[in-house]
Amino acid sequence: MIRAVISFQVKPGCEEAFEAAFNDAGMFTRPAQLDGFVSMELMRSDDDPTGYLVVSNWKSHEVYKKWKSISSREAPREALVRLGETLIDPQPGKTYAIVPPQ
Repeated sequence: MIRAVISFQVKPGCEEAFEAAFNDAGMFTRPAQLDGFVSMELMRSDDDPTGYLVVSNWKSHEVYKKWKSISSREAPREALVRLGETLIDPQPGKTYAIVPPQ
């Protein structure tokens, strides 16, 4: 299993618009259509209300790569435009292998 982490910095005052566009783009629902998707959470920082993280769990790197290849392409275009308008310097996510306790 791998975990993907994406950090978002949202323009001040655009937090509600970001959350709505994230939802409208199907980012909560579309990953579940892939066999190998495990879970996903969108989190907002307690210290900085413009800071967000998406943490998702996948059965393999291959499944996550497939999601990355279709995540924007198959999303509603208007929602993606709105999402992009809320962000400061969007960056790609990073993946991490989960290390079991010894």
